[in-house]
Amino acid sequence: MGQHQVQRGDSLWKIAQNTLGDGSRWREIYELNKDQIKNPDLIHPGQVFKLPGDAKGSTGSLGQPSNIALADGTPPPRDGAAQIGDGPLPGGTGVGRWKELIDRAAAATGVPARLIAAVMQAESGGDPNAGSSAGAQGLMQLMPATARGLGVTNIRDPWQNLLGGAKYLRQQLDAFGWDVRKALAAYNAGPGAVQKYGGVPPYAETQNYVRKITTALA
Repeated sequence: MGQHQVQRGDSLWKIAQNTLGDGSRWREIYELNKDQIKNPDLIHPGQVFKLPGDAKGSTGSLGQPSNIALADGTPPPRDGAAQIGDGPLPGGTGVGRWKELIDRAAAATGVPARLIAAVMQAESGGDPNAGSSAGAQGLMQLMPATARGLGVTNIRDPWQNLLGGAKYLRQQLDAFGWDVRKALAAYNAGPGAVQKYGGVPPYAETQNYVRKITTALA
């Protein structure tokens, strides 16, 4: 069984993504180490966690794995960054009030802050109490089942909702090679629809959603 020494900026989701290739398996790491984890959202640099036996890149030492591509917290690929661009955060004051949390989520997941902000603007306009008829909730309009899989224990908590949305967005970016249009379509319509059509599916809502966000990022 390997080990991982917690580094600055680590989260259980990030460690699971880096060592197991699946951030949603963070709970396995928690269960192995709950004797020293009082709160899954609060882990500290220097802690040493046991890892499941199939952890990749683990050598059983305290060193950082060396064979992990595009680990969380790293900048996006150059072509992905080009699609997102530079500049101030998109959205108005409704989104701007969450800038500090957006920056924290960007640091934790490696998803550019501008992209997180643009998705938040499209999803909720920065309203933490937003909800949809389908059951999506909060700043990033997470469905309850998706939120649970991302480690969100209180979907109405702005930080948990925002971080969960950023994690889910990162999963879609990684799944579709940091093609921002496909990742956004997957966030809106589900990755299965994007895989089925080989790109943005022919749904008016999803096409408008992707267009709205990419225009905001331009």
